[in-house]
Amino acid sequence: MLLKSNEKTCPMKKSLVVVIAVVTIFITFAGCSQEETKSITVFCGSASKPAMEEAAQVFEEETGITAYLNFSGSGTVLSQMKVSQSGDLYIPGSPDYMAMAIEDGVVEPDTVVIISYLVPAILVQAGNPLNIWGLADLAR
Repeated sequence: MLLKSNEKTCPMKKSLVVVIAVVTIFITFAGCSQEETKSITVFCGSASKPAMEEAAQVFEEETGITAYLNFSGSGTVLSQMKVSQSGDLYIPGSPDYMAMAIEDGVVEPDTVVIISYLVPAILVQAGNPLNIWGLADLAR
């Protein structure tokens, strides 16, 4: 399936929804930080970087609490959380990594909230000159 950005599937609207959801999650867990300096540490999958940076800025403006964001692959940041035994929020790019975090005792199961889904898309040049409509077309 080919997804095109237009008025009906505006990425800005989707981004705004994610930002609002993430700010809500930040506010919910802000009290969980063990630091006295009014900050939280967030371990995030890299795919969420633009939305998370915006959400962190809004969160800090609304609460005065700084969100330190650590971006990398979901498995990498999970390993970092385990080794450092730190972190206030874990936002992976896949439910599989959240399941691993729960299994490893890094995340409490009753604190998990789904805030968004990553949807893969194939983006093509205007007019689709290479006639790409799906994954099979990329193999040509």
